[in-house]
Amino acid sequence: GAKTATMSIPVTAARDGYKYRCVVKSSNGTSATSKTVTLKVKTAITTQPENFTGKVGTTAKFTVAASGAGTLSYQWQNYTSSGWKDSGLATAKTAELSVPVTAARDGYKYRCIVTSSNGTTATSNAVTLKVQVAITTQPSGFTGKIGDTAKFTVAASGAGTLTYQWQCDTGKGFKDSTASGAKTATMSIPVTAARDGYKYRCIVTAPNGTTATSNEVSLKVKAAITTQPKTVTDVIGATAKFTVAASGAGTLTYQWQCDTGKGFKDSTASGAKTATMSIPVTAARDGYKYRCIVTSSNGTTATSNTVTLKVKTAITTQPVNFTGKVGATAKFTVAASGAGTLTYQWQNYTSSGWKDSGLATAQTAELSVPVTAARNGYKYRCIVTSTNGTTATSNAVTLTVQ
Repeated sequence: GAKTATMSIPVTAARDGYKYRCVVKSSNGTSATSKTVTLKVKTAITTQPENFTGKVGTTAKFTVAASGAGTLSYQWQNYTSSGWKDSGLATAKTAELSVPVTAARDGYKYRCIVTSSNGTTATSNAVTLKVQVAITTQPSGFTGKIGDTAKFTVAASGAGTLTYQWQCDTGKGFKDSTASGAKTATMSIPVTAARDGYKYRCIVTAPNGTTATSNEVSLKVKAAITTQPKTVTDVIGATAKFTVAASGAGTLTYQWQCDTGKGFKDSTASGAKTATMSIPVTAARDGYKYRCIVTSSNGTTATSNTVTLKVKTAITTQPVNFTGKVGATAKFTVAASGAGTLTYQWQNYTSSGWKDSGLATAQTAELSVPVTAARNGYKYRCIVTSTNGTTATSNAVTLTVQ
């Protein structure tokens, strides 16, 4: 259109400041020249920055793209209570502004003023930095015995005062919990058998509406011994009973074990798979050790204390009184049972109490006593000792001189 009344010029950065005029000529040869006008390239935002949502510790990046004449300059601003002010951040004079995300900057607004060499400016849209709630420390699962208190704790970062809501899944989906501390960072749950396998999580919410949900964690009820078995000391022929009591999740199973001196192995004795096991007391079983492993339905186990079966020395045949004349020999005999080799010590009673006898047979099962007038009314008894240190004392018997 350079030869018409209207000329069209594509606006390019290079044409900024170009001057134009039009010379108009009549048929009679006269002409007139228009005023000189200038093409000025206006600065324009070609790509607007976008809002940013991120957690504390990240870096928000706001980017603008613009067109204009010559070299473009940038000045990012942020909005405060007193209005828009130039930002002092290191990248505030570049096309991309980097802003460290802090809780205090939640809701801050940013915009960029772009200026061309010819002095024209363009202002970007205002964008907002939103601080996202984030879980900084996840809760941990809890394994404990019935009667304990499970504590689940979460830590989070975000803007303003955070609120917490713990939820529980009993197997039918998550629902808000009403347990102690369910609206705080730490929730306390009494451990019961019924709660085994329950899942917990926490939803943390900031005033700006952002939320974060913690990992799911579980409460596991641990098998525990509530009453320990006791060591049994009894005589040969008796029945030793070892009993354990336990708590845990679901149906408990029991396995008694025995150590005969070569390590623990599963027992096959009567009741070895129940809470009470019965063991016939024999000399051979003296010193045998027993323990019980209790297992819950969830696979947790508890092992009882180790207890011992100790065979007690016992008098099986008591000595009897003797009546005879001077010159005869009184014989007092005892029979006993116990562990290992039995040892015997006969005693006689004197004015100062019981004392070990010095007679030749005083350390045998049968004591021989020469009958003398002086021994009339003497009393005798026998102390029998087993290899395991247990003792039994016979009845006292009397020598009567006829």
